[in-house]
Amino acid sequence: MEQRIGIVGLGAYAPPTCVSNRALERHLKLAPGFIEPRTGIKERRRVKLGDKAYNLATIAAQKAMIDGQVSADEIDLIIVATSTPDNLFPSTACMVQRELGIESCMSFDLSAACAGFMYGYQIAETMLHHSDRFSTALVIGVDLLTRNTSKEDPSTAILFGDAAEPHGS
Repeated sequence: MEQRIGIVGLGAYAPPTCVSNRALERHLKLAPGFIEPRTGIKERRRVKLGDKAYNLATIAAQKAMIDGQVSADEIDLIIVATSTPDNLFPSTACMVQRELGIESCMSFDLSAACAGFMYGYQIAETMLHHSDRFSTALVIGVDLLTRNTSKEDPSTAILFGDAAEPHGS
């Protein structure tokens, strides 16, 4: 019998610091109302100095696990899609694994920018479908793009923020 694979829990976390279009327009000396019609963005979130990608990813993962009624000991695969890892190693996924108290599971990061989460989901689906070793995966997209973009550059400052969103299957 073929194994059914699907999303069982959703969660997200964005830091509390909100940067409004109005504040950015003033800071960057842009005309009032310039940003939203061009980007569709109303606001973006920004981490505080010292915040880590794995912290946001862990909070979002915990929310997804609660939503999906999945315990830490059921997870045997963690994939974190991020272009802004905290370190080269240990990976953000391994840091999330540690924070969730999972003793043994495969954990790795995937860097593919905007497509990263979808690639991570496809990899998890394939691994779940083709291996008896994996039954529950946690796929997390997290980026702290404001760490790597200039607050003074209107071409990027108006677009990027920080957040994490996982799905468990």
